[in-house]
Amino acid sequence: MAKKKKSKIIKGKKLLFPHNSEKKYLRSLRLVLKSIRENTQRLLVERLPYLLISADQDYSNQLWSDFLDRIIDQIDLLADPSRLKAYAGIKEVGEEIAQYNSIQTIKSFPSELGVNIFVQEPWLATQLESFNEQGAALISSLSDDEISSVKQVVLRSVSEGTNLTTTIKDIQKRFSISFRHAKLIARDQTAKLNGSLTRLRQENLGIENYIWQTSGDDRVRKSHKVLDGMECTWQDPTIYRIPGETKWRKRSSIGGAELHIGQDFQCRCTSIPVLEE
Repeated sequence: MAKKKKSKIIKGKKLLFPHNSEKKYLRSLRLVLKSIRENTQRLLVERLPYLLISADQDYSNQLWSDFLDRIIDQIDLLADPSRLKAYAGIKEVGEEIAQYNSIQTIKSFPSELGVNIFVQEPWLATQLESFNEQGAALISSLSDDEISSVKQVVLRSVSEGTNLTTTIKDIQKRFSISFRHAKLIARDQTAKLNGSLTRLRQENLGIENYIWQTSGDDRVRKSHKVLDGMECTWQDPTIYRIPGETKWRKRSSIGGAELHIGQDFQCRCTSIPVLEE
């Protein structure tokens, strides 16, 4: 029996990740957190001695609780301008990612093919609108959670009789956690939009398959590493094949991620378009 011939493929170039857009997204989130942190220090931390003493002297008296609520409401109100700036910043990020991805998509194809990406993209406005709405929701959620957490730290301190120094440290710890969380959000949202645009644009140009390429560092998760260099298809995120072969295999057989590039949380992998010769 004659052996099956391997199919010949032409690989495009690797698409680069929009790291600058990720940084700008992060700055927008941190702008809000910085406002909350500064006003917490000015309005709450500086008044904590009085508040804790008042609660300790007469816990059943609601004066200290009302005082805390007024401070928290004021911190939330003062964060509004930074939230508006962050909304605008993330909208700009979405447009920058779309433009960067467009340039990268063109560069990923061999120059002799003369690929023209500037065709109708009816889905682009919807993609950007969804990105903006998600960003606005994340800003609101991040700031609400932060303000609520600060309040809970104070309430717990009052309930447990925690001293002033420990209470302040607990508040500062909350901000450290939130700043790290903001970094994860920025990378995840940037990767998701970039990955989605890559898929839509490649499909729009008739590209059905791509080579999965990881970032190549020690932070790559195992389920992505096993797919590195493998040929995948936009039609089905559960299969892969060895480049040049015709047989498709289940990703689950090697523990591979059953998602397209950019869909997994904080995925930094990129795709290389495959053109059948």
